[in-house]
Amino acid sequence: MKWKQIGQRKFDRIIEALVHRTYDATARVEAVNGRGGDGGIDIKVTHGSKVRIFQLKYYLDGFPTTAYKGRRDSIKQSFARAMEHQPWEWILVVPCTLTPPEREFVTSLAAGHKVRIEVWNRPKLDGLLATHADLEAYFIRKQLFEAAKVYGQERALLMDGARDVSARVAALGRQADGLDARSRPPPAGRRPGCTIEKTARAHSSCGPASTSYRTRSTTASPPRDGHRRMQSHRGVRSSASARCCCPNLPRRRVAAW
Repeated sequence: MKWKQIGQRKFDRIIEALVHRTYDATARVEAVNGRGGDGGIDIKVTHGSKVRIFQLKYYLDGFPTTAYKGRRDSIKQSFARAMEHQPWEWILVVPCTLTPPEREFVTSLAAGHKVRIEVWNRPKLDGLLATHADLEAYFIRKQLFEAAKVYGQERALLMDGARDVSARVAALGRQADGLDARSRPPPAGRRPGCTIEKTARAHSSCGPASTSYRTRSTTASPPRDGHRRMQSHRGVRSSASARCCCPNLPRRRVAAW
């Protein structure tokens, strides 16, 4: 996951999905909408009488003391509000790898409180997404779809299922119909168990250039001995000979498709 490119909103959605996937089986998970004030809670996980609180901070560059000084104050304020709910565990979630001083700052917040503090940073998040690969695939596909919309290529990802497949095939067929007859693909797609052989006229004096196709089955019963099996294999792989009405021109072999 390219955490630097997804933005705050999608970051929150991914973390909410990961927390649900991690704790749904054993606890009640609630994602809090912070528009009216979240009270220091972004996600609340309740195990009976125990409460685990997640605080999400989209700090891509961490919260060093030399820069982004307001970030540490923001973390302290969020932690103080969360303590009003008396959680047994408080988890800070950030999309970066913490430095030792940054981790020490977070763990020091527990002083004077009976609370366990954890950090889900980038390595932890990457590991969770590797465990739940379907979530990563879902969010990446949605991200690619949003990018495709910018370029008018929504159907390239087949997001609408069978209808997009049908539309894409029809569009490719129309493009193929406009190709030169000598390079046009066969009218029917290659079917399993068949090989399509191509035969072409080789000289303009034979009339307009044309291309014909023949489908040969490759699913016949296997020969009884090795020699016949080899002959059969060669026959399937060989190409059809082009037929020309000019007696002086040699036959030209065209490779099978």
